[in-house]
Amino acid sequence: MILLCDTRQKENKHKNIERYCRDNNITMIQQCLDVGDYMFPDGTIAVDTKKDVLELANDLYRDMKAFNKKYKKCYEKGIELWVLIEEKINNLNELANWRNSHTKVNGRLLIDMMHRLKVSYGVRFKFASKHESPKILIEILNKKYEE
Repeated sequence: MILLCDTRQKENKHKNIERYCRDNNITMIQQCLDVGDYMFPDGTIAVDTKKDVLELANDLYRDMKAFNKKYKKCYEKGIELWVLIEEKINNLNELANWRNSHTKVNGRLLIDMMHRLKVSYGVRFKFASKHESPKILIEILNKKYEE
């Protein structure tokens, strides 16, 4: 199995994914991807990874116009985009109560932004612990994972 990894990914950002691929005979190939951070060759699903809720909040809040353009691009190309956030959030109530002093965004606003992207462009969001995320990433790309 081959997993394409976007060349713009920060080096060693996802050692957990690299280790999982190595342990499961998945070859990672660096390639400039139009959308997302990970895809299978000729795949119709892309996964964009976020290291935590704060990164997601900052990305969506600071540059919503750029992200709408990126997500619209996926939609127009027929690529199903998943955003995999490496933080254990068990339900929307937990996310709604999320707060961080480093951003103006709170959990309720984040839920609204995520919902708008899902309705407008079909973007799907999944939260997972850093330990679970590599397995879930591959399951999403293999179309074995449902919300």
